[in-house]
Amino acid sequence: MIYENGIQKLLITEKGYITLADGKYHYYLKDHQGNNRVVIDHSGTVEEVNHYYPFGGTFAGTNSIQPYKYNGKELDASKGLNWYDYGARHYDAALGRFTTVDRFAEKYYSLSPFQYGANNPANNIDINGDSIIIKPNENGVVDKVKQLLGYDTKYQKDVKADLWQLKQDDSEVAKIISQLEESKNIHYITMPKKGAYNSTRIDAEKVRRQISQGSEIYYNPYSQRKNEINKEVRLPRIGLAHELQHSFDVDKKIATYESTKNGILLMEVRAINTENRIRRVVGAPKRITYGSQKVPEELLE
Repeated sequence: MIYENGIQKLLITEKGYITLADGKYHYYLKDHQGNNRVVIDHSGTVEEVNHYYPFGGTFAGTNSIQPYKYNGKELDASKGLNWYDYGARHYDAALGRFTTVDRFAEKYYSLSPFQYGANNPANNIDINGDSIIIKPNENGVVDKVKQLLGYDTKYQKDVKADLWQLKQDDSEVAKIISQLEESKNIHYITMPKKGAYNSTRIDAEKVRRQISQGSEIYYNPYSQRKNEINKEVRLPRIGLAHELQHSFDVDKKIATYESTKNGILLMEVRAINTENRIRRVVGAPKRITYGSQKVPEELLE
């Protein structure tokens, strides 16, 4: 809901907005970068057209009737300011720079902490600093074209859907995902090689030295792995929850190479407990083994 002088003015929707004074719908037509290029009303009449310079400045526009423009962000034009509101920071399109330091500046030592989109606005957009990056894993011509135009591939969409569903499934798993998204480290999710299982790649030396680090999760959202002992078929996102716990452990310096008396790493026990949170929600049997070994009952939640 958008207020102006204390009065409700606009109701923002996923596809546009509603003007509350007359109850009319208005729709955004966006380009591949999420820029609002055209605004039309419910009858299809064009109400606003925007054209942008690469870094977000506007030119040759018509009838500016609403403030959401470049990347879909709000343009604050009051008193000639012309800054975009990106949430945590404001952005000056005339300079191609943010007005304050990037909170994730330590990830990108080679770039200015005020830069926008790695100084390459044709190929990159600056969002709100998410630190879980899903690699595109293009599969065929359609995905390659989508990636070229800046759209999510099927793999990216499906992994995002699984992450969203995990957040709905369990509040503790939601906290794990949120903290990884806000981390100063980068955590990648990508498709494993053909025939390989889900896994998480970490730096063993950093684990031993208790140094916070990023990770790379290899996750196949289309594989329903069968347990060789009880023949149970595991729902894919259960496996993603397991791997996210590993990423969380190395990010928060919890991971160690300590193990149970029968040789199961304690980090695997934690991942199994996280996995079991999702199993309870979806009605899958509780996992009590790792490989061929039973997890000590007193360590299972």
